[in-house]
Amino acid sequence: MKVIEVAAPPSPVIAAPPVSDRTRLLLEGPILPTLLRLALPNIVVVVVQATSSAVDAFYLGRLGSDVLAGVALVFPIWMLMVTMSSARSCCCLARGCIRAWAARALLFRRRWRTRL
Repeated sequence: MKVIEVAAPPSPVIAAPPVSDRTRLLLEGPILPTLLRLALPNIVVVVVQATSSAVDAFYLGRLGSDVLAGVALVFPIWMLMVTMSSARSCCCLARGCIRAWAARALLFRRRWRTRL
């Protein structure tokens, strides 16, 4: 009896999209300089906010204790507003990431179905 071997058809090779130099540097570069470069805008914002708060406290302290007491009364409400606005932006960012992930998953599924 003769055995005939049948070769499987070659599977199509899907080429990866080209990666830009900035993305390659982000993925393959040294960790500490990359983290510092990404954290720099946040550090600047925190320094500016701290400086603004210090200048406000100094200026209001010179106006008198009644003004400082009024600011101390409003401060918790102001902090709540700032926190809620940053939480909203974080939620929007998370929602965008989830939508992007779902779109990629659906696209992969469609490509997989058309491949079969």
